[in-house]
Amino acid sequence: MIDFFKVFLGDWIPCAIELNVKVLGMTIEPSRTANIFELSSPVQTSNSIVLLGLFGSKLKTYYDIHLPQLQTLFLKRVKFPRANAAKIDLQLHCTLIQDVRLMLCGGLKNIVISSVTVLKHIDIYRILQNNHF
Repeated sequence: MIDFFKVFLGDWIPCAIELNVKVLGMTIEPSRTANIFELSSPVQTSNSIVLLGLFGSKLKTYYDIHLPQLQTLFLKRVKFPRANAAKIDLQLHCTLIQDVRLMLCGGLKNIVISSVTVLKHIDIYRILQNNHF
């Protein structure tokens, strides 16, 4: 059986990145949260994204996000893989970040923001060590 959800995202996301989108937001329906989402390399290294929002995603793998133009990061109900010590390092790879909102995320071990000088807003709510919401 073809998983149209994965096929659609697999085609749509690279196309959006190729068109240099500035805002990328994805909501995974509650009935689809069992599906594991692969945050593709083009998304994690885009030079155009200024706002990245993920809602209801379970990441298959996680690597450092290298988004030099990113100003807003909004993650809600995102589950990070247990195999990795999931860490978000914004001070090295997202130096323009101004707004960080992490809500009900599971498996996130560390967030590094200590030397981000333009940060205006940070909201961290219920970061869970396990992946149970």
